[in-house]
Amino acid sequence: MKKISKAKIKEIAEKYDINTVYLFGSQAIGDIHENSDYDFAAQFSENIKENKYFDLKLKIMSDIMRLVKSDKVDLVILNEQKSPLALKYRIIKDGKVLFVDDDIKRSRMETRIMSFYFDRQAHLQSLGLASV
Repeated sequence: MKKISKAKIKEIAEKYDINTVYLFGSQAIGDIHENSDYDFAAQFSENIKENKYFDLKLKIMSDIMRLVKSDKVDLVILNEQKSPLALKYRIIKDGKVLFVDDDIKRSRMETRIMSFYFDRQAHLQSLGLASV
């Protein structure tokens, strides 16, 4: 994995009022190949309204592209309702935290995601739609 400056990630996070930044996917686990991209996830502070997420996401991705010197960057907004629950769960389960401003807010968000994920899995199992 190319070394990602946590100090630079902190600058980006503070610039955009981000509470937590994760790296996940191939770059996080060291399974890097020629076409590997950089998968990041961010938890905005509660001050940011959801109607601002898209514009902020583009700006953040641009800053990260300059940081990692690659245009192969993806960003998942963990606060965003339309982000898939299974992906959010995988991010908090397997991702690496690169920055956190308020650990209590991060923990609450992670607990909420895990709770929704496990409730959903239990419901799917009760319907016979999920494996054990």
